[in-house]
Amino acid sequence: LLLLGVHKCVAFVVHHRQPKSTSAASTSLVRANLFPKKEREPSIALTDEQDQALRDVAKDFDVLYGPRWFEDAEAWDKARSQYGVLAGYSDEELRTAFIRQGPRLVDVLTETPLGPFVLVNLIAYFTGFSWCNTPWHAEGACIGR
Repeated sequence: LLLLGVHKCVAFVVHHRQPKSTSAASTSLVRANLFPKKEREPSIALTDEQDQALRDVAKDFDVLYGPRWFEDAEAWDKARSQYGVLAGYSDEELRTAFIRQGPRLVDVLTETPLGPFVLVNLIAYFTGFSWCNTPWHAEGACIGR
């Protein structure tokens, strides 16, 4: 179940960051999230402040402009005006950095179903909880009882 949860979260992250175009360049950007960190580094070196600003833009603009916000020049203009640390970059540089920017573990755990799934399983594991200790368990599922 843990692997299924991880697979669904990875599919969620990759699906929502795919560009419309199917050109070789954009396809390689989508695939960049599937490769080791060394191969998916952003094309521009972002400071921690710029990285956080780009993540904040993604959260805010996904609601305002929809899931394909990063293809809209107006969205990047607004991002540069709201976040001064991004002002020195072009639309294409910011778009490429956003697409190549991998998800952080804390974001995956707090913004996908994986976090609650892991938490519930850890609680069950460390407290010794078993479904067999409930009145709703299936007799055939409780081996050795």
